[in-house]
Amino acid sequence: MEALGDAVYAGVTAAQLNGIVAADLTLQDVIDANVDNLDEEADEAIDGATSESNETVGTILGV
Repeated sequence: MEALGDAVYAGVTAAQLNGIVAADLTLQDVIDANVDNLDEEADEAIDGATSESNETVGTILGV
């Protein structure tokens, strides 16, 4: 799996990598903001941010 990650990152531009990092940081912010909440709203916020991050990274990588 590490080799796959290395191959993907070797083929991306700096701008693409910045977009991937930004998506990851945004997701982490949502997780951090909701980590102490055990309610459905927190779960939905995390699920939504995860989906958005996955979509953003997929678009950047063309998958």
